[in-house]
Amino acid sequence: MIAYKKLGMLLLKEGHTAEAKKSLEKYMSFNPRKRDKEMIGNILKTLR
Repeated sequence: MIAYKKLGMLLLKEGHTAEAKKSLEKYMSFNPRKRDKEMIGNILKTLR
C-alpha cells in the first residue's frame, strides 16, 4: 500500500503526472490515515 504513495510521489517529482495520479488514486483506495488522506487528496485535486 505505501509503495503506491511512494511511487506516486516520485512520479510526480519527475513530472509524470498521469502515472502519478494513477498510483496516488490506488493508494487512496486503501483508505490511508487521515493525515495522508488529506495531503494526497489535495495533490490529486491539483492534478485534475
